[in-house]
Amino acid sequence: MTSDPPRETRTPRSVLVVDDIAFERTENIMKPGDRLFIVSDGVTECPDPSGALLDQEGFDAC
Repeated sequence: MTSDPPRETRTPRSVLVVDDIAFERTENIMKPGDRLFIVSDGVTECPDPSGALLDQEGFDAC
C-alpha cells in the first residue's frame, strides 16, 4: 500500500479466447513498503466468514 490513490487496471473479459487482442503497457515505480495486489476473476465469489459470497462491495471493503 502507498499513500497514493489506488490504481485499478482491467483487462477485457475472456482474454484467453481472443485471438487479436492488444494490451497497453504501463510502468509503475514501486517504493519500499508499497504492495502489489494481483487479483483474478472469481475472487468476489469467495465466501465471507458468514458463508455469503464476498461480491465486489465486500472485496472493496477488504
